[in-house]
This record gives sequence, C-alpha cells and structure tokens, in this order.
Amino acid sequence: MVDVAKETADLVQADAHIAAGERRVRQQRLLVARLPDGSREQRAGNALLAALQRSLEAWRMHRDQILHLLDPVEYRLRSREPPAKVDDQAASRGIWGLMPDARRWRLKAEELQAAASGIEDRRARATFSRLADDYALLADRAAQRAGRERRLKNSLAK
Repeated sequence: MVDVAKETADLVQADAHIAAGERRVRQQRLLVARLPDGSREQRAGNALLAALQRSLEAWRMHRDQILHLLDPVEYRLRSREPPAKVDDQAASRGIWGLMPDARRWRLKAEELQAAASGIEDRRARATFSRLADDYALLADRAAQRAGRERRLKNSLAK
C-alpha cells in the first residue's frame, strides 16, 4: 500500500525542487545571453544550462511518478501523453517504467560530480555539485520506491 503521507511530503519537496530549478534555468539563460557569442565562457554557460534543464526534467519526471503513485486514475486523466503500456521489461526499469531505475540516477550523479571536479569556476563547480547531490537523492528515492514496489508485489502474490 502506498504511504500517502510520505508521498505527499515527497510531492511538496519535488514541487520545491522544480520551482528552484526553473529559477536556476531562468538565471542561467540571462547570464548566458550577456556572454560574448562563441566565447569559451558562453560554451561553458550553455553546458551548465543544458545540465540544469536535464535536472529540471528529471525533477518533473519524479513529480509525475509521485502523482502516479498517489492516484493512477487521476494521473492518467490529467497526463498530456497517453499512459505508457506496462510490461515486465518497463516495470523492471522503475515504477511502471515511468522513471529510470536508481542505477541510472546514481551514474548521472557520479558523472556530474566528475564534471564538477574539472571546472575551475567556483560557482559553476558548486552548481554541478548541487546537481550531482540532487541526482543522488533521486537515486535514493527510486531505490526506496522500487523496494516498496517489490514488497507490495510480494505481498499481493501471497
């Protein structure tokens, strides 16, 4: 059974991450627009902007996953896309195949942390490190949800 209180708290936190991510993307766009065209700084700024946008999309997917858990019928009615077909292979990648599994988020966190270590600019390095931390948090939550899903599946099979 879904822990509604926990998922609702996760939803509030996911919404906060999305709002913060949207602010970061807007700020980065403004900063990149002021940089000289074709400059090294502009290329680095655009790389950071792309990473911020990927993180924002990951947070939106995470929110969608929580919404789906809380109310699958309502989620399907409100979803802009038709619901994905659930098959064994998709289910093994994450809850209902909507999200990548914890391993993928963990690898992304490690990739961003490695990228951060190679960045000279202190603020950009800190941003990449925060993004890596956020991906690690997504990995932890995906692992927790996968464990709950397995326990639920096992209890229903009995």
